[in-house]
Amino acid sequence: MVIPSDLSGKQGEQFEKKISSLTEEEQGLVKNYIILSSFGERFGGKGVAQGTTVGEAIEISRKWASEVRQSNERSDILESGAEDSYEAAMEAMQSLK
Repeated sequence: MVIPSDLSGKQGEQFEKKISSLTEEEQGLVKNYIILSSFGERFGGKGVAQGTTVGEAIEISRKWASEVRQSNERSDILESGAEDSYEAAMEAMQSLK
């Protein structure tokens, strides 16, 4: 099933009915794809690519979510490392007194 280029009005309602057979997670992934692509279009991106299928939208959304999780994990690791370095530096400074 291809995501329509115009989701307003009747086309949007029909599309919503078609994806209602998907799991709740899959519906959310499709909607996230549409929303994020639409936001991207406002900032110079391509928006929802014509001919994008629901399956492709789901896979792209899963990939995006995975990338965000990995990025957040790296940030957490770096933040933790920075805190550890700060604490070590403070302890070293305290021992100089």
